[in-house]
Amino acid sequence: MLERLSLLILILIPFLSSSQIAKKKINLAPINSINSDDFSDLTFLDEHIENKKVVFLGESHHGIDDFHQLKFRLIKYLHQKHGFEVVAFESGVANIGYTELFKDSLTGMEMLAHSLMGFWRVPVNCELMTYSRDNKLHLSGLDPFSKSLYFTKEYYHKLDLTEEVMNRLFYADSAFSWSYSLEKSKRFFAYKKDGSLKQSADLDSIATQLKHEYSEIYNKLKTSDTYQNKILRRGILSNLQILNNSNDLKSPYYYGKNQLRDSSMAKNLEYLIDSLYPNKKIIVLAHNIHIQKTTNGTTVKGKFKGTEKKQVYDSRYSIGVFLNSKIKSQSYVVGLLATSGTYTNGYNPPAKIKLKRRSLERIINGFNSKAAFTPTSKLKDVNYKTLRFNVYTYTKEVENLFDGIIFVKDVKGIRIIRKSDGFKCE
Repeated sequence: MLERLSLLILILIPFLSSSQIAKKKINLAPINSINSDDFSDLTFLDEHIENKKVVFLGESHHGIDDFHQLKFRLIKYLHQKHGFEVVAFESGVANIGYTELFKDSLTGMEMLAHSLMGFWRVPVNCELMTYSRDNKLHLSGLDPFSKSLYFTKEYYHKLDLTEEVMNRLFYADSAFSWSYSLEKSKRFFAYKKDGSLKQSADLDSIATQLKHEYSEIYNKLKTSDTYQNKILRRGILSNLQILNNSNDLKSPYYYGKNQLRDSSMAKNLEYLIDSLYPNKKIIVLAHNIHIQKTTNGTTVKGKFKGTEKKQVYDSRYSIGVFLNSKIKSQSYVVGLLATSGTYTNGYNPPAKIKLKRRSLERIINGFNSKAAFTPTSKLKDVNYKTLRFNVYTYTKEVENLFDGIIFVKDVKGIRIIRKSDGFKCE
């Protein structure tokens, strides 16, 4: 009887006391608040980011408001205490480039609407925009694809360009954001409706004209290597990349697959570091799956709500995969994971975060503070099987993904600022 009881205890230990075992092995650094301006609980970062030029801040889901609030707090800390001066987003290169050039004449809400995709159009990011403008933080986009509002012609008059170049740039951007995007959407939905791969003569014609026009404008902007022109040229190159790679429905690039996106974001980040801001330190904000350091051997599976078919995310690519070794050595990568709470895309009702029994988040969910940090090197002996990215279950040695992780508990889904709300930051 005693032998059976001993055997039963040995079997149950991994399941009954995994959090206690984890806590004994891991000394988590508590983060007491996600929005306080008292930064005394963030000093744990100092030793890890010393001499680092780039700090990546991720998120396991775009639709968690606590992540946005905490990242804004971390940005203020990195800016005020460590001299970081650039914030680069997983958002459109061209649009954020214009926002950077026009920001002194924009409100925080206008900066937000013209810069970031819907998931990130939340009140705290409106505060972030105002803070960046008032404190001379530079804004930059990394993604070739954009889901934000474009600028009207009155803003183009603020550019230091000849009337001819200004007009050509405005009309090219307008055609790209309206005519080209509309024809591309029509082609996509025709394919979704009947499986037709028929090429659209209108789309091909618009793309050809835009490639020619953008190329000529780009060459005219090369005559003066000003800060403004560097930003404008990078935006044009980003648009040209889409025009050159994303017109054919048979191409994986048509849908903005992550190979094109991540390789482009890596090149754009290298450009910021080497050319646009060579003497400044940079904060990168993107999804965990984009900032991971390596991807070999990863498995990412999940099922979206309302669908029966399981989907596999192509996890072979990330910004880190394409970055050169010098920049990797100058970087510190922090993933954000939620241990409990809800998330939403901003339009659907909040959904509860569901974690696997042996997930890393569930094992670590024993800290008393609002959030907690640990270097991933301290997680080697934790017996976990998965971690959560969006609706996906992710299997990978976490120390190969991130340098550090911030766990956040009792999170809540985002509230997107809508036009019906008057586009106000509150």
